[in-house]
Formats: sequence, C-alpha cells, structure tokens
Amino acid sequence: AQTVVGKMGMSKRKIRNRRVIKQLCTNFLKYNQVIVVTLDNVSNAQLQSARVALRKSEKPGDLIIGKNSIIEKALKWLTTEPEKGTKEFEDHSKWKRRPELKNMGKLVEGNIGLIFSDDDYSSVRDLVEKEVLNVPAKTGVPAPCDVIIPAGPTNLDVGKVQIFQKLNVPTKAVKNMLEIQKDIHIIKKGEKVTATGSELCRLLALKPFSYKLEMKKIWMNGAVLEEDMINISSADILKTFQSHVTSLAALSLGAGLPNALSVPHMVANAFKDLLAIGLGADIKFKQLEQALSAGPAPTGG
Repeated sequence: AQTVVGKMGMSKRKIRNRRVIKQLCTNFLKYNQVIVVTLDNVSNAQLQSARVALRKSEKPGDLIIGKNSIIEKALKWLTTEPEKGTKEFEDHSKWKRRPELKNMGKLVEGNIGLIFSDDDYSSVRDLVEKEVLNVPAKTGVPAPCDVIIPAGPTNLDVGKVQIFQKLNVPTKAVKNMLEIQKDIHIIKKGEKVTATGSELCRLLALKPFSYKLEMKKIWMNGAVLEEDMINISSADILKTFQSHVTSLAALSLGAGLPNALSVPHMVANAFKDLLAIGLGADIKFKQLEQALSAGPAPTGG
C-alpha cells in the first residue's frame, strides 16, 4: 500500500496521531472530568451531533475519538517523566505532569470515546444520549434487547405464510392479508439474531434496535465512578438522604441525644409540655394565650 507523506516527511497517519495526542494532552490537563463512552454501533453522524452539542453547551466540552494506544501514550506523557535519548523525549517534555491521571489508564479498554466536560455528568448524558440511531436486526448480531411482535394485522399477503410457519407462529388470512394470532418473541436479548428473525423484521419494516453513546465510567479528578453509580439520579440521592435524616432524627430523639437533627424536635416537645403544664395549673403566660387563641388547647403526653 502506498504511504501518503506530508510535511517533514511524516505520513498523514502520523500527523493525525500527533494531532490527536496533542488534543488529548490539552484536554486531560484542562478538565477535571473525563467520561468514557462506548462507541459500539454508533454512527459518525451521532458522534458529530454529540460533539457539536458539547461544544455549544453552557459549559463547553469536547469528544475525542482515538485509538486506545494513542490515549495510553497521552496518559503516559502526563504521568511519567520523559527519558532522555528516546525519540519521544522532545514531545514528552512539552507537557506538565498530572499524577492523578494514573488510574485513568485502566478505563481505556474496548471500543470507546472520551468526553471531556466539567459540567454535571447527568446534564452531559442528557446531551449525548438523545442522539439515538434505530437500525434493522441484522443476522448474527447479538441482540441488545428483546423483540416482540404483537398480535394483529400485518401488511403481508398470504404468500409469506411460510416464514411464520417456520417460527410456529399461528396466522390467519383476512382479506388476503396475514394476521398474527399471538405475540411473537422473535428475538431474545443477548442472543444472536437468526436469519428468520432478521427477515421477519425486514418484512414488517421494523428497526427494533437502537444505539446511542452510553456512559460506562467517569474519571473525576482522580476518583472513578463505575457504571452502576453513574445511573443513580440526583433525585434518588436526595430521597435516600432524606430517608436517612428522618431515621437518624428518630433514633436521636428515642435515645435522648441532642444534635442538629434532634434539638429542634426536643425544643418543640418541651414547649408543648410547658403549655400543657400552664393550662393544667391555670398559669397564664404570653405563649399559652397565643396558643389558645390559635387553635385547640394543647394536651400533655
């Protein structure tokens, strides 16, 4: 194969690799958050749309796609000292060290891209995951989801009945058109798409699979968030926190332990007791009169 040579005798591939490494190093030093996304079955159009959306966001970010070996080289330059006498010494020496990037290397595996953004990662996810690509079910491809064709009329004539017979799916002819008599679980998640399943989806004009950029892991200034942690929403976190606050306040009250959570309740309970004592002993004071005028008389206990 012919190698295209550019300036300074370097091939176009090497020139591009140098440019990508420069972009990576610049972003690794600039941003405190790097989001690893999977690129499996994602189209170039989706990548471009995501890149534009990131750059136009309130806190602009970037999406870089490069070979894992290139990403690893950029990380090496930023986490190790350059060695004199090596061919990369000059390029390596240009960059500052950022030691906290050392654990970023273990995230570089598989078919991935890197999103650089200091925006809240849930906001970034909303930006990039809205670009969804619906595709046909191709034979031999592992299914990302179950595909169930519901019972009912189709636009297929009775000449296609053999396909349904192969699947043991009961059909009936209605005005020379086939009607499916029960739901068909044609494709199972995780299993490879069969030729028959693919053909049936094609005949019914179905594009059952959808693909998008999906967050796998997040590097946050040295810390790493795994996929299960990423999928916890802010609302879930707040709900859990409120539940624990309520439980802790109840435990503190039960044990008579004063703290920031229990003291307001203790003061309120003590005030109720004082009102009840004043009412029972016919002792009048301002707060009791205000309570009596505001509503039903307080009771002790």
